[in-house]
Amino acid sequence: MEKHLEQYLQEMSIEGEIDKPLLLSNQPKFSASERNQKSILGRFLNPDNQRMTNWILEMPTIWRLYDRVRGIALSKDRFQFIFKYEEDIKEILKTGVWTQDDWGVVMDRWVEDPPPDFLMFLPVWIRLPNIPVNHYTKDTISEIAACVGQILEVPFDEKEAQSRDYVRARVFLDLSKGLRNFKELQLPNGDLVKIGIDYERVRKRCFQCQRLTHDKSRCPFVQAVQDHRLAADLSGSTNEISKGKEVTASGNASLYAGYSSSKLLSDAIKADRLIKKSSVLEVPIQYLAPDAFFYCPSSNFCAGSSEASSSKGVQQGISSSKRPRPWLKNNKDRKGKNLKTMESDSDNNLDISGKRMVKEKGKGLAKGLQRDKDTVVPGELPQDQ
Repeated sequence: MEKHLEQYLQEMSIEGEIDKPLLLSNQPKFSASERNQKSILGRFLNPDNQRMTNWILEMPTIWRLYDRVRGIALSKDRFQFIFKYEEDIKEILKTGVWTQDDWGVVMDRWVEDPPPDFLMFLPVWIRLPNIPVNHYTKDTISEIAACVGQILEVPFDEKEAQSRDYVRARVFLDLSKGLRNFKELQLPNGDLVKIGIDYERVRKRCFQCQRLTHDKSRCPFVQAVQDHRLAADLSGSTNEISKGKEVTASGNASLYAGYSSSKLLSDAIKADRLIKKSSVLEVPIQYLAPDAFFYCPSSNFCAGSSEASSSKGVQQGISSSKRPRPWLKNNKDRKGKNLKTMESDSDNNLDISGKRMVKEKGKGLAKGLQRDKDTVVPGELPQDQ
């Protein structure tokens, strides 16, 4: 009993009723085909910038039809106008492009089974100036207009007077494509003539892709162009970085290639590592021995004149027991001697050593700068070469 009751409740559920489609009868009261025979359907090309309410209420007055037409808003961008007389429909469709808030509106006669491209083409009158005088014929005008869209009408008569500096043609525009502003025409003699194209009653468009369905701020092609430029900039910067690395690598290779033997190269690398270690210690000058002199050549292996050199005299002068500890913040060292006194003593020692160097200038290099033939200072070649 409970099983049958549960099945009965499931059959009566709301879910089952929603799943069943509503069947419409083919009776005349359910069909509006007869009324739609005298109507036109239309859509906004840029519904985000157009107002449907104003369009439905104002157009009968603009068309001066008043009580002979009424509008129906079908959706945000689609509408319908139902007329009393057939002549009114033809007159409105003959006018050309209609706009709402300066954006285009496409309209066409109602059809019971619309094709997939329904309301995707817009009939537009175009103007073609600067037609060559030797080719001012209807066939030439038709050839140029066919490049813009499907030709509907070319009201040109060679036997009639032409008071305007342009000729007109009515074409079907494909709304999925942008507008063409000019067309180049190559004459039989090889000359090129640029024929301008003006569109009647077309006001706003996208200045990027020339389409009538959006403005430049919402153009999808602008974002695509920006992404392409960003990718090009990134690729260019990557190439510059890679080129810089290649230049640095080649410079280092040429630097190391200056040494004639593997022993010189190994000594230079050891000296470079020793300089980096000594620069971290930051040994004050007052802890150097009085007779110790150091020499730092202008090369890639020396970071500055204030750093320690890789010569033997400096390395022997620096004692591990005399290296200052970074956590000592008082003004006196462990023996209690004032640092200012030590600085003055070191200055005197430097003056004395400077005098010694002046005296020995004529004899050759200073004692502190003398080195063995096997000792190599970074950036210099041995003395015997």
